[in-house]
Parts: sequence; C-alpha cells; structure tokens
Amino acid sequence: EGTFGGPHGLKLALHHPGEAVTDPDTANRSPSKAEEKVLVEFLEKFIPQGYVRTLEMKTCLYTNTPDGHFVVDYLKEYGKDVVLAAGFSGHGFKFVSVIGEVLADLALEGATPFPIGFLRADRFDS
Repeated sequence: EGTFGGPHGLKLALHHPGEAVTDPDTANRSPSKAEEKVLVEFLEKFIPQGYVRTLEMKTCLYTNTPDGHFVVDYLKEYGKDVVLAAGFSGHGFKFVSVIGEVLADLALEGATPFPIGFLRADRFDS
C-alpha cells in the first residue's frame, strides 16, 4: 500500500505547478479533496463508466524550467561531446520518440533538422 506498483486501475493526473521550491523530504504529498474532485468530474464527463472509486492518490515531485519547456542542448563546457536533455517536468514521456531522435541527431550528426532553438540551455543566461 502507498506505492504505484503493478496495475490496479487507471492513472490520471493534474499537471500544474506546485510550490516553487520544496524539500522532497518534507513536501506535502497528499492531494486535496478539491484536486480529487476535478479528476473525478473529468472522468465522469469523458469516460462515464471509467470511474468506480479512487484507489490511491499521491502528489508527484518534479522539476520545471522557468518557461515550462525542456532543455535540449549541448553541455557548453564540452563543445559537442556531451548532449543534455533535462527538465521534462512530468510530461516529457509524450515526447520521448522525437526527443530520442533529436538526441541521436545531435550526438551522431552534430545537428538536427528539428526546430529546437527554443530549447537551448542558454535561454536562461542573464
């Protein structure tokens, strides 16, 4: 109990920013009744027979970049020897196939035809 082990139901989540800075050892990991209500109402609207009862709820912790976009770039100190991909902020799994292709392009070819300029790490330099 209390883990996200084997399949025992449908997983559904809200994606919204929480506290800007938190300690993972002391973070509040208990979702509110209001958050549960939003999810149940969503299921009842879009998958009417999909909700019977809530089995478990847990708040996930993850990092977000200031603009909400990933970082896909070369690690500046190493030229084109090290490719960096980070900041997938809990929703990166949806992009795994294209990000894998981009990373392979960068590592093997030194460039990619995909428009990733907006993902450069230096966008946060002041």
